Amino acid sequence: MSFIIKSYRFGAAAFVESETPPLTGMVEWHRADDITGVDPDAVITTWVDSSGNGFDVTQAVGSAKPVLRTNFINGRAAVHFADSSDSLARATTPALSQPYTYVALSRLDTASGFDKHIIQSGGAGNRGFLYHEFNAGITDERVVMWAGTDLEGAVEVLATWQIYEGSFNGASSVLYQNGLIDASGDANTGGHAGTVLGSAFANGYMAEVMIYDHLLDEAERNQLIGYLAPRYNIEAYQRHSEPTGGGIICPPHTELISGWCLARYGS
Repeated sequence: MSFIIKSYRFGAAAFVESETPPLTGMVEWHRADDITGVDPDAVITTWVDSSGNGFDVTQAVGSAKPVLRTNFINGRAAVHFADSSDSLARATTPALSQPYTYVALSRLDTASGFDKHIIQSGGAGNRGFLYHEFNAGITDERVVMWAGTDLEGAVEVLATWQIYEGSFNGASSVLYQNGLIDASGDANTGGHAGTVLGSAFANGYMAEVMIYDHLLDEAERNQLIGYLAPRYNIEAYQRHSEPTGGGIICPPHTELISGWCLARYGS
């Protein structure tokens, strides 16, 4: 595992920034800034895989191509899935069994009467999904991870950029939002075979998507947050240490949240 440390935002006891996300075990990495040969506000045919593994996602149907938005989030690019049919995909690879991890920096602006998929596996049956749930009878937008069983997160806030991490590990699966645990439990055992980004993700945006062939450990998750939060100016948290003094005292520039001393990026 390699780390490239950029700086400390508040000092040696607080948030640690990183130049890169974790690279070991990274299977796919789609970053909007790496899209080339496309004019601003023009449609995208291919979103290149920046991991070096060659798992590009594509769209051949003109009416289903998303759009590149430049200088859109903290001076950086994003991919806009404007219509419910917009998506980018590859058919059968990569193929992963659990455990594996989905990561997305995304924003959904409009809730409507169908599920909005951020990342999903291709194929049929039990397989990985990370999506916004908004079906008939559901009054609150929620992010859900699914590999055969719904694992629902807390009520969502629309029109805000969020860092989502879905750690698929059967009955011990965990959904993170901005470095904090949003839900934990059983997502079932479905695998990943082929990648689809943005299916039914109408009026949604993605700036980065990553897929890993394992569960991120604490150091890797801290590195991931240390890369994404400052790059895109997202308020997010790294786990720093356990509290002392009977579980109530944390080091300077950290906050006690859910029994841990956390370092926060942003106001």
